[in-house]
Amino acid sequence: MLCTHEAHPFVPCGRHFSAIHPGSIPDNSKFSSNQAPLHAMFKDFSINDKRESWRMRRSPMSSEGCDEELYVSGRVVIWSRGTAQGKSNVLRCFTADSPVLEALWCSFLISASFDFPVHNIQLPTENDSAEVTRATQVQSSVCIVETGCVNVYTHDGCNYSMALPFTVKKIWETKFGLLFERKVLPEKAESTKTPKKEDTTKLPVLFSLTHPLEELSPVIYTSGNVPAAARVSFFSEPSHRVVYSNVELSLVMTYDSSLQLHCLWSVRRAKPEEAYIACGFSVMDSSHLSGMMSGNDASHIGTPVGFNQSGNGMSRLSMHSGMSPSADSLSPFRANSSRIGSPSLRGVVLANMGQPRNISPSINRLAVFSRSHSPQGPSNSTFRINTPSPLQRSAASSTAGLFSPAGGGAVGQLGSVADIAEPLTPEICLDHVWSEPTSFPRDCSLCAASKVFHVSDLSGQRYICYLVAYKQQLRYIRYEESNDKSQLIFGSPAIVAARDAIPLTTLEMILVLDAKFNLILYSGTMKVNMVHVPGLPSPAMLPPPLSDESLTELSFHRGEPITSSRPPSALDVLNIEELRTLSPVGPEQSCRSYLRLLDSPTAVAELSFQRSSFSNLGCILSLSDPVDNRFTVEITDNSLYRVTFPEMTCSPIIYSCLHALRWILPRDSALVLLTKWYCLRNAPGICCGHSEWNQFLMCLLNLVGYDVNGHPLLSTTDCFSNERNSPTFQMKKRRLSGQGTNSDWDYLIKSSHHKFFCETNGSISGLSIVADKFDPASESGSKMASSSVDTSAVLFPFLNYVLYALHIVYEDMRLDIVLQNQLADLANLLYCIAKDLGHELYADHYCRDVPQLFLMKGKLKAKFSPEQLSKLQTLNCFTAAPPNIYQWLHSFLQRQDCKPFPLIPGVNSRTEHVITMFVIMFESDSTHETFREKFLCRVSAVGRRVSDAESSIFRVPSAKTVPERIVSYMAQLDQNLRSRLALGAVIPLKEAISYCQHNPPADWPEAAYNLIGREDLAKQTRHSCDEEKFLISNPVKKDFANQNKSTKEEDDGINSLDYELLKLRFSKDLRIKEVRKLLQSSLPVCISITQKPEISDHEFIEEQERYLFATSIRTMALPVGRGMLTLRTYSPVPTEALPIPKLCLTGRAPPRNATIEMTHIDVPVNMSHWPQFHNGVAAGLRISSNLQMESTWILLNKARSESLTNEHAGFLMGQGLNGHLSNLPTLSVHDYLIKGHEMTSMGLLLGISANKRGTMDIGITKLLSIHIAALLPPTSTELDVPHNVQVAAVLGVGLVYQGTAQRHMAEVLLAEIGRPPGPEMENSADRESYSLAAGLALGFVMLGKGSEVLGLSDMGMPDQLYHYMVGGQKRPLTASYRDRYKSPSYQIKEGDCVNVDVTGPGATLALGLMFFNTNNSSVAEWFVAPDTQSLLDLVRPDLLMLRTLSRSLIMWQSIEPTHAWIRGNLPQIVAQYAFDRRKYSKDPDCDIDFETMSQAYCNIMAGGCMAVGLKYAGSCNSDVFSTLYDMAIKILRLMSMSVLIEQAGKTTVENCLSVIIVCLAMVMAGSGDLSVLRLCRVLRSRIGTPVTYGSHMAVGMACGLLFLGGGKYTLSTSPESVAAMLCAFYPRFPNHSNDNRYHLQAFRHLYVLAVERRLVIPRDVATNKACYVELEVVFKDGRTIEVLAPYMLPELHQLSEVRVRGPRYWSVEFKVDSNWDRLKRLLKGNGYLYVKQRVGHLSFEKDPKGYESLLAQSLIREQTFGKVLKAAEIRSFTSDPFVLGFAEFFCTAEHSNSHLSQMLSQVLYECVSHEKLEVLSTLMSLHHNLSHLDKSCRPIDLWQLKLIVAFYQRAKENFPHSRLVNPEFFISCQSKVEAILASWLQSAGPVLASYFGGEDFPESPNEQCYNLLAAFLSWYSIPHPRALLQMGLQQVQTFPSLFNVLRPSGLSVSSIMSLADAMKCAVSVTDQSQAAV
Repeated sequence: MLCTHEAHPFVPCGRHFSAIHPGSIPDNSKFSSNQAPLHAMFKDFSINDKRESWRMRRSPMSSEGCDEELYVSGRVVIWSRGTAQGKSNVLRCFTADSPVLEALWCSFLISASFDFPVHNIQLPTENDSAEVTRATQVQSSVCIVETGCVNVYTHDGCNYSMALPFTVKKIWETKFGLLFERKVLPEKAESTKTPKKEDTTKLPVLFSLTHPLEELSPVIYTSGNVPAAARVSFFSEPSHRVVYSNVELSLVMTYDSSLQLHCLWSVRRAKPEEAYIACGFSVMDSSHLSGMMSGNDASHIGTPVGFNQSGNGMSRLSMHSGMSPSADSLSPFRANSSRIGSPSLRGVVLANMGQPRNISPSINRLAVFSRSHSPQGPSNSTFRINTPSPLQRSAASSTAGLFSPAGGGAVGQLGSVADIAEPLTPEICLDHVWSEPTSFPRDCSLCAASKVFHVSDLSGQRYICYLVAYKQQLRYIRYEESNDKSQLIFGSPAIVAARDAIPLTTLEMILVLDAKFNLILYSGTMKVNMVHVPGLPSPAMLPPPLSDESLTELSFHRGEPITSSRPPSALDVLNIEELRTLSPVGPEQSCRSYLRLLDSPTAVAELSFQRSSFSNLGCILSLSDPVDNRFTVEITDNSLYRVTFPEMTCSPIIYSCLHALRWILPRDSALVLLTKWYCLRNAPGICCGHSEWNQFLMCLLNLVGYDVNGHPLLSTTDCFSNERNSPTFQMKKRRLSGQGTNSDWDYLIKSSHHKFFCETNGSISGLSIVADKFDPASESGSKMASSSVDTSAVLFPFLNYVLYALHIVYEDMRLDIVLQNQLADLANLLYCIAKDLGHELYADHYCRDVPQLFLMKGKLKAKFSPEQLSKLQTLNCFTAAPPNIYQWLHSFLQRQDCKPFPLIPGVNSRTEHVITMFVIMFESDSTHETFREKFLCRVSAVGRRVSDAESSIFRVPSAKTVPERIVSYMAQLDQNLRSRLALGAVIPLKEAISYCQHNPPADWPEAAYNLIGREDLAKQTRHSCDEEKFLISNPVKKDFANQNKSTKEEDDGINSLDYELLKLRFSKDLRIKEVRKLLQSSLPVCISITQKPEISDHEFIEEQERYLFATSIRTMALPVGRGMLTLRTYSPVPTEALPIPKLCLTGRAPPRNATIEMTHIDVPVNMSHWPQFHNGVAAGLRISSNLQMESTWILLNKARSESLTNEHAGFLMGQGLNGHLSNLPTLSVHDYLIKGHEMTSMGLLLGISANKRGTMDIGITKLLSIHIAALLPPTSTELDVPHNVQVAAVLGVGLVYQGTAQRHMAEVLLAEIGRPPGPEMENSADRESYSLAAGLALGFVMLGKGSEVLGLSDMGMPDQLYHYMVGGQKRPLTASYRDRYKSPSYQIKEGDCVNVDVTGPGATLALGLMFFNTNNSSVAEWFVAPDTQSLLDLVRPDLLMLRTLSRSLIMWQSIEPTHAWIRGNLPQIVAQYAFDRRKYSKDPDCDIDFETMSQAYCNIMAGGCMAVGLKYAGSCNSDVFSTLYDMAIKILRLMSMSVLIEQAGKTTVENCLSVIIVCLAMVMAGSGDLSVLRLCRVLRSRIGTPVTYGSHMAVGMACGLLFLGGGKYTLSTSPESVAAMLCAFYPRFPNHSNDNRYHLQAFRHLYVLAVERRLVIPRDVATNKACYVELEVVFKDGRTIEVLAPYMLPELHQLSEVRVRGPRYWSVEFKVDSNWDRLKRLLKGNGYLYVKQRVGHLSFEKDPKGYESLLAQSLIREQTFGKVLKAAEIRSFTSDPFVLGFAEFFCTAEHSNSHLSQMLSQVLYECVSHEKLEVLSTLMSLHHNLSHLDKSCRPIDLWQLKLIVAFYQRAKENFPHSRLVNPEFFISCQSKVEAILASWLQSAGPVLASYFGGEDFPESPNEQCYNLLAAFLSWYSIPHPRALLQMGLQQVQTFPSLFNVLRPSGLSVSSIMSLADAMKCAVSVTDQSQAAV
């Protein structure tokens, strides 16, 4: 009997949580106060409203032992997860509006283009290869089904709700989504006997859902052995119901209640042709299927199948479903007469319009809104059908019944597309693969399977099991895959009697509740044993339930343990019935009356009564909730207990042994071994823990045939003998008296604790070990002589198999440094088996690893006789010489021939990886397949096939160098496996790591970088995959926060900056504090005006308010600049609204801080409207663009009042510019627009257009067209659209169609530039801004296209624009414009000429953008400034600036950042006479208009400066800065001279100064330049005329540009960015806050479209703090600059390489031809460049000048190896806490005289100074092994040194790079080993003589002698004496002849010489002994 762990009471976690859950909140808003309580009472009243159910699964996110629970109670669904501590955490809780019918976990396959997370769920297998390419991601979800809807909640937070058109009976999870089973009422199913004529078809009962956003589609099925046209049909039989689905196998089991049959179906995607056939169409030519599916070739589509009524009665599949017409509302199909959505059927309908067709009524029944794509992904999977499908008999008739019109009559002629209703295309198809045999009894409709599960047995065979509860049968279906894995092959079924059953997946067993309520464990169909659950009463203790009186008298208690009186060795028989007696249960009693009751036909009806009657019996009624090895039992009193089965083993060695034996033994034998072992290990009363190995020995030896009573392994093992001799083991019953026996003392004396105490403290206490050690001469020999072998044992014929399998495990353990200490246990077992079988070479192999086994040599003879050996089966791969992994590796390094090493999949994977690593290093030409065939040999039993899970998934990568290939391969392995590799096996990996650490490849994964110790690159790789989409806002530094004391109520909008970065970039001044002060707009301004004596109080108040008004103009202009400063610096809380700082227009008068408001003076109306809009935009731009903002959060920020605000309008525009309006639903957009709020409409249109820039989105185009009259049809209704909204909509069209050169839009925008005023009162005010917007929009559409665009050459666009620019006679309007402008304008009277003042700016900029960077000199000549005064008088001065700018845009490459180039734009006359009136004032002949010349000079120079600023924006070029700065200073000096400024006018000079300041800030964007900031501060201090609102706006924008995005962003100079900057920095600023005449103020924020992030922020990967790093930037022209990061990189298209340089940090390189995309992703994300500090250097923060680092380098050069280093000295090399701690505790000065401290100091110094800390453990191990070689030598340690020496000898040729360890060190180690062995050889004559002579070893008091013997044999690879004899060594007399004989075997010269010396010593001892005789 088996014993599980203690059962614990189980209560679902959801039950506790639901008890305190408030439940759903009733919605009584739609009822009156009198109706609400009554409605609530009836609504909440339900008998089954609190139904409780749950399901459990293994947690995919946690370790083993943690389950997840999905609990349903009424309307509440609770998802919880258990923890390793036994607690449960609620993950999510869902509350539904109606009672929940079912909840389950599910997953959906989605396209790779969708942005959904991928979870650890199996993707489509080879059966759906097309599906793998079509859907590469899996969306994990929770599905909740209610009465009328289904809700899907994804793991990433999305939720979908879909209405259900029918009542759902059950839902099932599949690989492709969900299966919905429609509920069919019984009375409706029975009414099919008399179907109505109008309803002759049935509706499907199965529907599929492949994604929550799609619709339910009917499921079709296929059956074989019928015509192809008739074997496809809808799954519409009501008698079929689904009982099971399996995602992994993609199988579904159904039950046919009419035939009482179970069937299996494979689930796959429906093929297009199958969908056609199912929908009633026959495909005439399959070669044109693709054309049909696209709807382009409808001529090849055949007609629908005719509808013919069957005269002999309809088959079951064609019967009427019995649904009345009133039930059509519940149907999943609904007619759609206006939409043909499916491409697959659209061609059919269109091709047959107007033709008489016979259309099946089923098409009308299946009419739904279909998806916009046809089903794809046909599957090529086929399954072998062993038995005919139950649906085949009526497939043809069912098809005819579904798709044929009655009587063959025509339904009618298709007059139009609207007359056709389209069926929903099937998505899923079920292929019949298996049916239940007819031999199974089918006598009742209750024979449906109540449980179905998929399980494997211990031998690897797989089954599908289903429980027929009514018959109390568990039926097995064995299956396996075909060789090509294309189909499943099912075997004959088997039956096991069972009331209930569950799978134990991790144990690969089945737990069955039999008819007697006993728990029995099965592995497949093999009965393992009975199961006892501690804590539960056993049915054997229950009396028979004869009467009520007997029931009341029952009382239960735990019986006394009934133990066996047999000796412990009797357990080797392992008989199931005998093991039952070990159970602590009482004698079995009868329960026949109760069982007879359950076996009766009325059991189902009487079961509930019996459960209530026998609720006190404690009998197990059911098993449920299996998860791994855990399950739940329910007893008769409805109590639940959670039970856990013990694991197969806790020992990794036993696990490997069992796995190897399972693989190599035949299936039946392996199954017996595993079941017997599990029974023995978990039998009641058997001790576990440290004795598990002994249990395994007893089990294995018993099955092999040994007598475990006399076997030396069991009699000499201390821990096991202690247990066998313990009183508890000998007599398992309670003592009735307190008297003791001698056995108690004997037990203590022989315990392992007593031995340990005597060995460690014997000298102190004087105690000695009483129990003698193993004496091979006496105990073993006598016991082996008396033992016998049972040749009839199960595993006796396969003893060679056992030896070979365990030997492979043994070799794999030798490579594990953790398991090496346990080698002796397995070596003892293998030695005994090898000696019994006569395999001397194997026995000698184990002796060399475990020298203590030499004591048994000669004493333990071969046990088996020749007759017994003849009964053993031979293994084909068994070799006479044992496979030796160390010898194999050494021979490989010595270039010797190596036979393929045996490999057992999943057992010796460590060996496989080590061999692969060595082969990669020295056989670089070998591919993955060739070297596996050459160097590895797979071992398995006959008939074994490697599954996908057992085969190696690791592939040898292709890399440039061998070390890179090694690291790439080993990075795929588990870190635990790599860290436990033996020293000799891991040294190639460490060498490869050392090589790759300095210059690793750029395309490695994160694991490879972690392996080589480059955590910086690993973290960089991880962040480059997904650059922290959800960024955390950088907190304000405490010191700064305390200084400013900004609270939530006083949020100024600037507290979200990254002050850590700003402090690093600008650490020497307070410029950040200053710019924050300059752009502050939320605090009152200080009004410090002194009242003069002659001024009254009233006048003084007015003076204060006038001063406040002047400063308020500046305050109102600040939000635009503040938006630049705080751009994308904030991450909001999703549950809170965005704080918008207030725009404060009040003042404070010191000293009392009296509030000053503008109440006594006149101020403009609506003065603060546009500033509030800018304030809202600045707040919206704060949000990071990397965040995914939901539409609900955007609506959360909407004002609570009904009226919209200007700030929210700006907020919407800011969201659109940052790309967050893409998630805004169309309905929400409609709600915003219908309010008629002008600024909201502007912000929304511009934001959405910017969000869809260049996409030509049709939806956005329609939205914009509503606001533009030119895009509406001529007959459309006239809409009253505000003028500013029209301006915004026109530019929005340009943004949406940017760079597309779309003809229609270009034509409309061209006409809109010259739109005349009118009709009537329309288009009369601010016409200039509309024309400018149309020109800019046209420039966006035609950006850089020139006049050579195909299809636009006939428009004459350049000529028309030139006409608008220079003027002339108006051209005739087009027809549409003539009709629109019939009525003239009532306000403006224009003549026949073009109004250049209106059309000139827009046309000029449109030409410049259209021919951007085309170098079209002919067009550029149009913009040359006139060179005569008369011509200059014809041009408005400010237009000269635009012409100069447009000419520069065309000749983009000719722009130079010099004074000469800027002055080169001036005509000669302007350059000569500008500002020179004084010089020519006395010349009477001078008739020059100096005012015209001066104004032209200012505007042309400003236009040239703006062109330079646009080209070099964001470059921080020093030459450009000097040129523009000089121009700004020159203009400032000019303004100080009243004589000169009068010649041009203050307004003109002020506007030019504003333009130059903005251009200067554009060039230095993001740099925080101090000179520009000082200049802006001076200009900001001016208040009053001529400083206007626009001047303050320009200064504020300049300040914001200097610190763009908190210093993280700069400007780009791409064509799109130049166009956006031209629109945002248009060189004409508003005169007042409401001025939109020439340029709409909302366009000032379009600079966001030109922003890009190029700031590199180094961050130390160890401390995660920003730091300084030296960068080297290489340009494509060869220039190289060295900068100190954080640094704003130049534009990437100018660079070829960026790398970290300098000695402080490891090199990181980004190159154009390798990993340039990674740099782009880095900059696009957060800009963090992770770096790792090198050893010997400190950071710039700790060592700014590098003096300490230089000191460390000097120490390195001195090579001071003799001193003991201090921790303080180590700090000069590194700040690694591990290294500092090691130096402090192991290399302290207190131990300066200790040899150990000196050795550790030298090792540490060597590793730290040469940056090879990874070899520290290697050197320490080598030092330790060599220092103890002569005392406690382990041969396996010498193998490590031997492999390292051989590796470096061969590596000299392949890897000339520097070594981790000095080769001279290994030479000295080799010499020391050989010296110790040579010294031992002089006195080892007797031992060597015994070894070579095969005699018993002499008694030696020193065990070290045998250790050195094993070391000698292993170091020199001395062959076994038998092998030497086979070489003919007995005839050798001289050393040359010995050399000739042994050299072909591969022995080295030193080995041959050592062997000769050893043989000489042995011969001399033999001669002396013979002479003595």
